[in-house]
Amino acid sequence: MKKSVWWVLNQLRLGAPTNLVLRSGLKDLGWFRSFYTKRSEDAAGHPIPWFTYSAYLFLDPRLQAHFRVFEYGSGSSTLYFAQKVAQVYSVEHHPSWAQQMQAKLPPNASVLYCLPEDYPTAIRQAQATFHLIVVDGILRNECIRQAVNFLTEDGVIIVDNSNRSEYREALSWLCAQGFRRLDFYGMAPIGTELSCTSFFYKELNCLNI
Repeated sequence: MKKSVWWVLNQLRLGAPTNLVLRSGLKDLGWFRSFYTKRSEDAAGHPIPWFTYSAYLFLDPRLQAHFRVFEYGSGSSTLYFAQKVAQVYSVEHHPSWAQQMQAKLPPNASVLYCLPEDYPTAIRQAQATFHLIVVDGILRNECIRQAVNFLTEDGVIIVDNSNRSEYREALSWLCAQGFRRLDFYGMAPIGTELSCTSFFYKELNCLNI
């Protein structure tokens, strides 16, 4: 009976998608849940960064409790990092979204609201250096150039959607500053397209790359 059902599904070209729903890496990672909820979360509903899954799986075991993280762009990743590290600062240019996010955050995380023109330099308000700086908001080229000035000596910059051509010049500039690049291609929560999340680091870095 089971073989007959699968034969019919395969004839209808439904075998592959059915198998993905029933038992697959995408199911285990929570992609189907995220697709329907439109939130970046795992299979249990916990928030995760809106990175490619390969980048998230690489990063998660390397986070340490004493890290300070700055994010250009807040969301599920802010909630995720707040559970993992000592301090999280995020910057937002949407006032309503900044208020919504701040209401959800624990004491070790905060959202800095600013006007779009002040977005790249908003990191100065934190008055700190960071082990991780995540670039995943607006004006990414300008944010990348600011980020290098606020890293700890062992800090790492994470740039999401690094496969986009509009970021190529700034990413090349980053490598020219002595950073090495590690790309993680694949699918990410919610969406269906191929994307890339890249880590930029130097030899002695906090993620032990």
